[in-house]
Amino acid sequence: MPERRLVNKLKNTATITAIVAKQIYPIKQRQGNDKPAITYEVISDQSVNHSTGGTATSSCRVQVDCWAVTYPVARALANALKAALLSWSDATGDPLISSCHYMNGSDIVEPPNAGQDTVTYRVSQDYLIWYNPA
Repeated sequence: MPERRLVNKLKNTATITAIVAKQIYPIKQRQGNDKPAITYEVISDQSVNHSTGGTATSSCRVQVDCWAVTYPVARALANALKAALLSWSDATGDPLISSCHYMNGSDIVEPPNAGQDTVTYRVSQDYLIWYNPA
């Protein structure tokens, strides 16, 4: 699965790291870490098959969430994310990334945690990453 490649792509994109520094986490943000941050989660990962059997090509649907304490920062992070991943391809590593497509997104306001009065803004985006082993 291409998660490692995705994280490397995000950590090497200046417009993203300018907002989140190194705060990019699998599935959920670590307790006590500040926002803004990015989390990512594999929603599905499947092989491409045809009538004569399987292929080496797979597609991975990944949800990437942009978290911030203000909506403008969450939206700016989501815009930087989309610009970085839109039509992303990279044949220099393993797995080979043949393409990345934006699927959909949504804006969400998360209620405050117990004992807090600050809401958190989340912009959630789904991407479909097509990849092959090197």
